[in-house]
Amino acid sequence: RCGRAAWRGFGIATAQPWRLAMTANRRAILARMEAWEQIEGALDLVAWFGRWPSFHDAEVVHLNLDCRGPSSLLVYTSETTNDLDEAGFYKHVKHALVEFTLMDIEELELSGFSRQNVLFGINVKDVKDGISIIFDPTWGIGGSLQAKSASVRFTPVDERPSNL
Repeated sequence: RCGRAAWRGFGIATAQPWRLAMTANRRAILARMEAWEQIEGALDLVAWFGRWPSFHDAEVVHLNLDCRGPSSLLVYTSETTNDLDEAGFYKHVKHALVEFTLMDIEELELSGFSRQNVLFGINVKDVKDGISIIFDPTWGIGGSLQAKSASVRFTPVDERPSNL
């Protein structure tokens, strides 16, 4: 029974039960979204790598914090294959410089900055009023940034830049 009386128990005084169903469906869809899907430009990065990259063995190239404007995190990353090179190391393909731009950083925690900053990975999480980017260190910098919004863009490169 979908009449007006049936929906009063939900606090809806209308004969439009589709509104409640649409809201519930939207919440369910948003709950299934990956946190990185909220980052503008993320789908282009996914198209390049074929999935959201893990950033394992990525290297922080540049970190710029600005209290009056956008801040940025520039990371070199690549995809590791199961193939070995002549020296017995795993081959890397799809090399890229990935830049995260963060608007209105609200929380910041950093530690371990050094000449070389290698990451175990980057995780992106939803937070109440924005997004959190957590970078787990292998060597050097680690920490987290929480911002109201973020965007990402990338530049494919032929191989690992020589200055890293």
